[in-house]
Formats: sequence, C-alpha cells, structure tokens
Amino acid sequence: MLNEASILEVISENNGINIQEISQITKIGKHERKKLLIILQKLVKKGVLTFSEKRYHKSTKRLEIGKFDALALMKGYQFGFVKTEDDHIMIYLENSLGAFHNDVVEVCVTGQRKQGKYGVVTRIIERSKNVLVGSVVKVGKNAMLTAIGGHFHRDAQIVNPEKVKSGDKVLCKISFWGDLEDLPRVKVTKILGKSGDIQTEILSVIYSYELPFEFDKKVVKEAQELNDNFNIDSDLEDRKDLRNLHTFTIDPSGSKDFDDAVSVLVNQNGEYEIYVHIADVSHFVKPGSALFSEALSRGNSYYFPKRVIPMLPKIISNNLCSLRPLEEKYAMTVKTTLSKNFDIVDQDLFKSVICSDVRLCYEEVDAVFAGDKTNIAKKDADMLFLADKISKGYFKKRKKYIRFSLPEAVFEFDEEGNPINVFRSFETDSHKMIENFMLIANEYVAKFLSSKNCLYRVHEPPFDNDLIKLKGDLKQAGFDIPAYKTPCEFYQRVLKLMDTDDKKMAFERKILRSMKRAEYSLKNTHHFGIGIDFYTHFTSPIRRICDLGIHLLLKKQLKAKSLLKKITVSANQHEEVATEAEREVQKLYYRQFAKRLLGESFQATIIDIKRKSILLELVKYPIIVAVPNTETVKTKSKKSKTRLAQRRKVKIVKVDQDVEAKFI
Repeated sequence: MLNEASILEVISENNGINIQEISQITKIGKHERKKLLIILQKLVKKGVLTFSEKRYHKSTKRLEIGKFDALALMKGYQFGFVKTEDDHIMIYLENSLGAFHNDVVEVCVTGQRKQGKYGVVTRIIERSKNVLVGSVVKVGKNAMLTAIGGHFHRDAQIVNPEKVKSGDKVLCKISFWGDLEDLPRVKVTKILGKSGDIQTEILSVIYSYELPFEFDKKVVKEAQELNDNFNIDSDLEDRKDLRNLHTFTIDPSGSKDFDDAVSVLVNQNGEYEIYVHIADVSHFVKPGSALFSEALSRGNSYYFPKRVIPMLPKIISNNLCSLRPLEEKYAMTVKTTLSKNFDIVDQDLFKSVICSDVRLCYEEVDAVFAGDKTNIAKKDADMLFLADKISKGYFKKRKKYIRFSLPEAVFEFDEEGNPINVFRSFETDSHKMIENFMLIANEYVAKFLSSKNCLYRVHEPPFDNDLIKLKGDLKQAGFDIPAYKTPCEFYQRVLKLMDTDDKKMAFERKILRSMKRAEYSLKNTHHFGIGIDFYTHFTSPIRRICDLGIHLLLKKQLKAKSLLKKITVSANQHEEVATEAEREVQKLYYRQFAKRLLGESFQATIIDIKRKSILLELVKYPIIVAVPNTETVKTKSKKSKTRLAQRRKVKIVKVDQDVEAKFI
C-alpha cells in the first residue's frame, strides 16, 4: 500500500533514488504517481527527506531510537512522545507513521520549542504487539474492534465479521497496521467471552500483553523428571549442613513459592548472626535446559489477585525448590555477623542444605510484635523479637535509605471471584524486617561479584528538570523547601513533611514519579533510592530471571557475556510488562468494586488537578475518582477553593473507564 511508511522503508533501503526508481520498487501504476509525489513532497517538507539532483535522500539530521509513548493519544490528545535514553520527543499524530504504544521507532528531531524537542517518526523498527484484544461492535455485516487493550489508540476493522457478535471480547491477529487514511485491519482468532464480565476482562488483559498461559510439554516433562529423580543426599559434599539451625519463613498468607528463609542467633562472642537462605533454583535450572529457556522467555512471574502466572512450573516453584516447612531443601546462604553495636564484622556466602522449622505470614508476626503470643511457640516468638531487634539496630545506622509509606491495595472476593471489599495494606515491622535482611544479602552478593561479571539493580538520581518541577509543585502547595546537601537528603526531608494521611495521598506518588525507575544493568551506576553503591537481586530466583542469573554467576555456570546481556534485556522488558499488566487487572477490580458504590457519598482527598478533571482518592477505600474541573484556572494555588491534599465530599455518579464523581 502506498503511504508514508512504505515510502520511507524503500528510501531507507535504497537511499538516493529518483521517483521512477521508487515507482518501480513499489510497483505502482502511472495513476498513482501523483499520490506518490504528494507523499514525497510532504516528507521533504517535514524534514525527513531531502531532495537534490532529482533524487530523494534520508535526512542528514540526527536520528534517534526510542519507544513510542501513546498514552496522550489514548486520552484524546493529538500527539504522543518518543522516549529515548536521554529525552522525550513530541510527535504529532500526523507525524507518527502509524506507530502504537511501545513500538520501537526511529525519529528525526526537526525542531525545538520551549516545551522541548519535536520530530517525525521515520521508521518503525519493531512492533510491540502481535495481537490485539478488544470488544466487537457490529453494524449490519460489518464489525469493528473497539476498546482495545494495551494502549492501542485506534479502533480496527474486523475482516471476518461473520465469526462474531456485538459484545464479544475477542483475540485478533493484525493483518494491516493502518495509516492516516485507513484503519488497522484484524482477523478474529479466539472469542474470550462477553465484554463486561470480570473474568473475561481479566483474561483479555492477559492475552493483550501476550502473557504465557501454559508451559510447553517439554518443559513440564523436564521439571517432572527433576522432581522424581531428586535425592537430598546427592549433593551434600560441598554444602554446609544447616538443617539443625532454627529457621523460619515469612510471606503473604496465600503464598506457595517460598524462596527465602531466615535464621538469627547470638553467638558465643555476643555477636549477632543473620542467615539469609535462598532457594537453590540454579541446582535444577541451568543454561541449555528447557526450563532455563522458558524462564528467560518469561522473565518473571506475574502476580494478579486470584491468579499467578509463574516463571517456572509449579512442581519447581511450589514444590521442589520452595522452602516449605519441615522439608529438607538446597539453598544458597548469606551469613552476616554483626557486632553488639550492629556493625557488620564479617560476611560469607555458601551452598547449604536447610530445613525450615516454621512457616509464618506477615499478619501472624505483627500480632506477635503487638503482644499476642497465643498461637506461636515461645522459641519462635523469641527468635522473631531477636530478628526485629537486629533489623532495627542495623538499619538505624543507614542514613541514605529513601523510604515511602505508599500502601498496597488488597481485595477481598466472594466465591465467584467478584471483589466485595478493598483496603489499604501498609508496610509493617514484619515487612520491614524481611526487606532489611534481603537488602543485606543483595548488597553483599553485588559486592562479592563486583570484580567479575554481575547484573546490577541500578537506580540513577532524578533529572534536574524533574527535581525542579517537584519543588515547584511543593511550593505551590504551600510547603517550604527544606535545606539539603544532596538530592537523597532532599527526598528524605520532603517525605518527613508528609505528616498527615491527606498529604501522603496527595504528594507521595508525585514525589515517587519525580524519580527515575530502577532497572537491571551490566554497568554499576549506584542505587539512588536505597543509597548504596552495590546492589543486585539475588533473593527471588523462583520468580525473577535476574536472581536466577546471579545464582548461576556465583556458581560460575554462566560465563557467556552474551547470555548475561539477554538476561538483562529480558528482566527489564518483562518487569515493565508485569507492572503494566498487573496495573490493568487492578484497575478492572477497582471499577468492578466501584459499581457497588454508585450513588453513595464519601470523604475524598484531592491528589491531582488536571485541565479537565480533579482527581481524588476516597478516604475509606483506595479508589481514585475523577470530578470534572469547573474551578478557576488558579486551582493549584494555595489560596484557591480547590487545592491538593484538601478533603472534599464526593458522590459516585458513573463507572466506565474511570470512576466519575461530583462534589457535594
């Protein structure tokens, strides 16, 4: 088809050709020559092509590679952005070349304004999606795919409309990506159910993000054989036998894959010893195996309310490797010795065999800390209080840890899987204790591998512009900017200003969004948020490919730099996919639950003020509602009627793609 994309592709492959040669390559007739000329002139005007000596050349302006961000297009704006390593480049819809969200594109920067650079997409290098999921709307014999998941900002024409009915939720294969004149075209390959049904909608998210449902038979067979043939005595020669060391696990109440366990004690010198035991998945899953290839392709496990898509088959993750109570298991152990003043005096790493004595959940441990010891043995309670003492004693000395208090949303469901309640779950002492012990182990492993190949977890300092914007938002809200010497100190002091629930609701997300995202890297560039120079992920090999790779590096079973790079790419890509997919499913449950609240009134806190709407979070439930913004232009001023962190009463009036409300 004759369009900008096809012409740019031809000139990219045959730079410096004339209109006759372009006509021959694209196989167009004389009647289309005028359309070709119009397209070429348009591309020259945009600055994407140059024309000299009757030949067309790709522009010599700087070309950059990045990902197309179509979120603004999804909201009805006529522009998107290309995110490169160092910049955001604005792209108007007519200059997007038919790119969709997260497509990898080549962009030509054609100018700069006060708001930043703008440009033209010159080539689509890689599409982010192979399939689409959406709802069917039929008009006569024709059918359209609408409400498409995965940030697809256009509707599409269904080429086999006889297969579907209006209201069907369907999976489709893309046959034509579309251009400025023609809609994309898709072929229905699977009917998932009826639009609006909560289970169908969740299924549609999973299909939309192309998440793997099942394991290949070869992978399952390999896992089964490992489980059937395993003998605990087969590899004890170079393992430390810690089966008599009192050991515990603490996880969420519904967990089945226990990949970390802890032991604590006071030694004969009065020093504290922490043992962090991590499931030795690498003993079973090695490079070259079907299991490893599958783990590499999945990148991580995906956790949704009521459903988990694991990185490894359950016989591995929930049975063979899981550190279940009263079962002897292989582990990799980091032992840390602390002085009486909680300074690290020694650390070591070794293969071990352990036997967890007790499986605890966070709620049980917090109950013990609150004084309820009725459901726990004295030995276990004493061990928990010692662990808590060590955790708090050591981390009191850490000065650069930026700690947020953002809660997690937890849903309650009826027997049919419908949400009947949602509440905020805050980080408690039990969570902090386990997190602190895992951090000690992760930091030591990163230091241990730093002179060799290592896969680091890095978090770079925020961009100056983001820091400046955050300060402006805080000043506008009436906060005095605290004095600070480093950006880390700034964040710590600003978070201390959030001394009410309303302030935390309104500003903690803004503060977090001003920071860069952490990622995996072969190059160590420090971890800004935790405030340490060496950090990696070692403690979750059952559910993260990075952690499994670290274990293989420690055992010198992963030597190829090319494979380590593949692990890094997979870890970053699938972490992003998991974040987006999990967020989409959570939104579905929010909306489903919010339908129960229609017509009801609630106290809510203003958390953002946009041009078209004011966003508030309900005080009773962690649900965000949108109220049309009919206030004055000065809504962000402290003196105005509407301001951030202010409480207002709202009434839920509509639940569609958003939860809509009105002030009362």
